[in-house]
Amino acid sequence: MTRRGPASVAAALAAGLALGCADETAIMVHVCFGPGAADGVTWVRLVVESDGRGATGKVFPFPSGATNIDFSLRPGIELPADEDIVLTVAGLGEGGDVIESHAVRTRFAPGVDRDVAMTLEADCRGVACIGPEAPTCEGGTCVRVGEATATSCAGD
Repeated sequence: MTRRGPASVAAALAAGLALGCADETAIMVHVCFGPGAADGVTWVRLVVESDGRGATGKVFPFPSGATNIDFSLRPGIELPADEDIVLTVAGLGEGGDVIESHAVRTRFAPGVDRDVAMTLEADCRGVACIGPEAPTCEGGTCVRVGEATATSCAGD
């Protein structure tokens, strides 16, 4: 089991990207780093996109030696409770350069707190996936954004 330090807890509290809460619902985003994927990562960027409201995002420090970081999202003015959203996480280097990134599609479920785990992989280091046909990386290959299926980091 991986213990989350104060920085993870602070990030989870700070990551409420929207004000207000339409329904009692939340998505807990677990950003997991596969073997070697956290090397050189000093920041983590979380971007939330929806068709109806565009994109919003924030960048958070990634503590040295950490293996994952958590964010809590609630619907509101910037985050729709009633449509699909795409979550994109990126591990950033000291200068803000993207080391690796991953995206999944999910949505809020009224009355339910959901866990969504997203794994950044060393195989995706330096792989730039651009365009609507294959905008995210899995296993070193650019692929379509899939539905979020994982609920925890490996080993949790």
